[in-house]
Amino acid sequence: MDPLLSSHHLARAIHLIARQTSGSTVPGTNLTVEQYCNLVDATSPKPYDLPGYDPARDLCNPYRYIPSEAWGWISVALFGITTILHLYQTIASRRWWLFNWVAGGFLETLGWVGRGIGHSDPYSRNAFIIQICCLVIAPAFFSAAIYGLLGWAITALSPRHSLIKPHRYWMVFISGDIASLVIQGIGGGVASAGSNQNDPKKLKTGSNIMLAGIIIQLAVMIIFCGFALHFWYGFKRSNLRQYVKGTRGLEKIHYLGYGLVVGSAVIILRGIYRVVELAEGWRGHLMLHEFFFLLDMLPCIICLLTFNIVAPLYTLPRGYPTANDLAQQAGEPLPYPPKEEDGEMKRDSGSDQGTRVGGTDDWKDDKGHKEKESE
Repeated sequence: MDPLLSSHHLARAIHLIARQTSGSTVPGTNLTVEQYCNLVDATSPKPYDLPGYDPARDLCNPYRYIPSEAWGWISVALFGITTILHLYQTIASRRWWLFNWVAGGFLETLGWVGRGIGHSDPYSRNAFIIQICCLVIAPAFFSAAIYGLLGWAITALSPRHSLIKPHRYWMVFISGDIASLVIQGIGGGVASAGSNQNDPKKLKTGSNIMLAGIIIQLAVMIIFCGFALHFWYGFKRSNLRQYVKGTRGLEKIHYLGYGLVVGSAVIILRGIYRVVELAEGWRGHLMLHEFFFLLDMLPCIICLLTFNIVAPLYTLPRGYPTANDLAQQAGEPLPYPPKEEDGEMKRDSGSDQGTRVGGTDDWKDDKGHKEKESE
């Protein structure tokens, strides 16, 4: 199942459940909740425009509150600015996979536009679904960028201390995120069917499947952090650290490391919030109070702003040397015996400057011809 389609199923299910759309009738009428809400949607003025309106008692308001206008549009501005800056940094660095930041930031911006519209028209199904879809998917792009950045940093420092090859971090962990989105979408479809059929058992099953998907997404990031800590512990104990400090191109890489810590921590914080929110249920305390939505918004904006500051454009410029290369040139023993697959290593992902051969000063161009590195 396509992750985008999965998110749409998830959003539709949440909208139906939030509106309590089922076969049951509204007290005092012969109308189902769906018929009643369709009738209310067509009235003028709308109930939320009338004095004394209580959104918590409105069956047709999927939020059960009126989304904050100021919070919505301030978030649009913040996410829009940081996304534009990420776009510039990605183009300037020519590392195109960093568009993960741009894609995630764009989705966050669009999601908060939906919430801004939700203030003016809380009955708008399209605005509700846009904000759910976008705000559920966006952090997966942030995670993908973080996975890739760790692999990149490991390549620059010491691939031998990593449990898996650096270029596989992105492939392995983003697969887990995609799987979690698909599972959430399947759960959304089951919950949506349960809501339509007025089947509490199916509704509960769908909700549990969605919860499992969110837990998987959180677990993937925690496992990733375990791999990162294993690498850092091994590198810290090695003799390669001395070649990082003061080496042009590597002297600021520790800032990238700090960014990875902050980014991973806030993504985990958001994941914990989402797990608790869904575990409480659709009428839980967190779901019904907009204030707690800060635990979704703040981690995402902190993550984006952090990597504006420690972007690879500044912390790991193109054409950097590697700690392994410098150690070999100095005649230092490497922490592990040489491996054949480490003989040739890309100097920079996406770089057009060629490939370093072993620990020598030779370079191999894209056609495989060796040429001496220019002084």
